[in-house]
Amino acid sequence: MSRRSVGAILRAERLRRRLTLAQAGKLLGYSPSALSRIELGDRRLDVESLLRLAECYGIPPSRLGVANLSARDGVDGSGDDVQRRQFLAAAAGATIPGWLLTRLDDALVTLPDAAGPVTVQTVEARKAASQALFDAASYTALVAGLPDLLAAAQELADGTDEPAAQSCAAGCYEIATHALNKIGRHRASRLTADRAMTHARRSDSPLAVASSSRALSVVLRHEGRAPVAQRVNLAAIRALEATGLLTTAERTVLARTLCSAAYAAAQSGDRDRALELIADAHRSVRGLPGHTAAQVQLYQVGVHWAVGDSARALDSGRGLHPAQFATPERRGRLHTDLARAWWQHERPERTALSLVAAHREAPTELTDRPAIRRIAFDLIDRHPRVTGVRELRVALRSAGPAG
Repeated sequence: MSRRSVGAILRAERLRRRLTLAQAGKLLGYSPSALSRIELGDRRLDVESLLRLAECYGIPPSRLGVANLSARDGVDGSGDDVQRRQFLAAAAGATIPGWLLTRLDDALVTLPDAAGPVTVQTVEARKAASQALFDAASYTALVAGLPDLLAAAQELADGTDEPAAQSCAAGCYEIATHALNKIGRHRASRLTADRAMTHARRSDSPLAVASSSRALSVVLRHEGRAPVAQRVNLAAIRALEATGLLTTAERTVLARTLCSAAYAAAQSGDRDRALELIADAHRSVRGLPGHTAAQVQLYQVGVHWAVGDSARALDSGRGLHPAQFATPERRGRLHTDLARAWWQHERPERTALSLVAAHREAPTELTDRPAIRRIAFDLIDRHPRVTGVRELRVALRSAGPAG
């Protein structure tokens, strides 16, 4: 479906609901000018954005050209519809076992009893182990351990108002929030983000509040509330700056929060503000370790992608390479962010190669992230013969659905 056709449908739906561009923009997370460009067909949207728009307007994704993948022809070029449906059915499921996700959902309603001794030291050790699993992109193992981690964190926070205990609990809930967002469990991530903010505020630490604010802002963006996410980040930035930024930790978190604010501004359609904030982030990392500067540059790729400028997103990614990133998760994220930009730029072969590279660095960045999986499925469906698609198909098939 062409951009103009998609834009016409969205405009008709907005008018049917008797919404102005400003009103609809607030609902959808776009500025009036950005939404106008979408309705005119002047801005290309990826599959994730189309699905979000369909959900916000309450219309079937197929109306925006995001058809059921099993309804299209030739995923593997064979024309075998039965084989094709079997592949897509297998590929469509998450690789994290369903019973683990259910156990985590239940724990967020009623936490289990904490196992073992609960002190700041023991919970910090558990938090560090969970962070290591996140950094390794080991999401199944991380999800399996989250109920016990959060039970210990909550018991610690409930037992004392000491700032260190509250800050530790906030950090545990932040890890859970980032993990849940990764695997597409956005409703559950809202619970953990709110709890992270509660404990961070009790700690009276601007550093803890800023870290939790970043986690909350990711949730808000996924809810289509990018302007609110931006306000949350900007409030955290002001509080951090008021500390005088005397430590490396404060300056590092400031840079990350500026990046998060820039991304939220981009998703709001405020391109100028987004570019201003990412420029501030670049200035803030001077004198910090090189991997922090690389993180900011990678965020810049995402900012340009979010405003629909794939050419500048790809240009921003020049010079980035996996060795600049310390963890498998970040190295995988480098390739998935470039894949999104290549897909937006309508370069399927480069998209496929980037996704394959992501899988080699951190397989779960491809198999466990719904937004990236959707790009991969769409790519296989539309361009079954381009270089890299065969390897991509094998990677998805071998991952298999969760049990």
